[in-house]
Amino acid sequence: MSNTPENAIVHDSPEYGFECPQTWDALAPTDDDNVRYCKDCQTNVTLCGSLEDAVALMNRQPGTCAAYPKPKPE
Repeated sequence: MSNTPENAIVHDSPEYGFECPQTWDALAPTDDDNVRYCKDCQTNVTLCGSLEDAVALMNRQPGTCAAYPKPKPE
């Protein structure tokens, strides 16, 4: 994703609706533009295109952290 959002929302455990206080910009870059590393949790975070994509990824791979673009206010 070339338009990586600076303020992407990072989530873990969608069944609990946990929203991590980290932002995409605060995570360490990796060799993959769609993956960053969280030094606090010592885990990779995958950038998804939407909340729905993030939830689908976390349901397929429990324990995965995902980020998605913060919705723009209407």
